[in-house]
Order: sequence, then C-alpha cells, then structure tokens
Amino acid sequence: MQIKPALAALSTGIALFFTQTASAMICPFTDNFFISAPLPLRVLNASTEGNLAFTQMYPSYFRLSCQNMRVLSGGVLTVAVGMTDQIKCTLKIEDGPYKSNPNISQVSCGGPASRIYFVGMDHPTGTYDYYLKFTM
Repeated sequence: MQIKPALAALSTGIALFFTQTASAMICPFTDNFFISAPLPLRVLNASTEGNLAFTQMYPSYFRLSCQNMRVLSGGVLTVAVGMTDQIKCTLKIEDGPYKSNPNISQVSCGGPASRIYFVGMDHPTGTYDYYLKFTM
C-alpha cells in the first residue's frame, strides 16, 4: 500500500525536474539575420535592451536569442550595418520568444559620405532566417 504513493511522488518529482531543467536549458527562440547587399557590408556594432542576446557568427551574420531563459519577454537590438562609421545604417529590431517575426521599428541611414539605403527584410516561409536587404 505504501508503494503507490511513493511511486506517484517519485514520478511527480521526476516530471518537475525535467520540466524545470528543460526550461532552463532551451531558449524558446533563435532568429538568424543575414546582411544582403551588393557591397561587403558588415555589423559595425550592436547593443541590446531587455531580454535579448546578440551573437555575431560572421561579419554579415548574427543571431538573436533569449538572454534569460526564464523571462518571457523580448527586447530591442540596435545594430549598425555598413562599411565604416560614416557609411552605415542603424536599425532597431524588436524580437522575442513569442513574436511571430521580428519587427524593424526604426531605421537611420546617413552620414556625410553614406549612400547606403535599407530596402527591407525578407523571410523565407518556414524558417527562422531573416535577410536584411540594403542597396547603394
């Protein structure tokens, strides 16, 4: 008779352990961003606010994911893309674990010699890949 309550408690404890461990180890989202441009543009600098982690994989490829796995909110990335500090565009990208797609909330291109223009963002259906498109 004592075995059934002990097994029930054990199975509840195991389920709770795996639920907490899984939520602590798996980030609910990772979005990949690629810079698409006729010239070799790259990420010049980046900063995040809120619950976003920025990881630069290559000069023209970066990832956004959650910074704290237990926080359900997202955040904002401010990223400068260009060739130099005088030839660049700065974008604000809102992203998070429960946004269906990231949103570009602000774009600022310019500088004394800048001829870079942000065209938009492409997203192939069924992927977490986003292409930031620029032209000259």
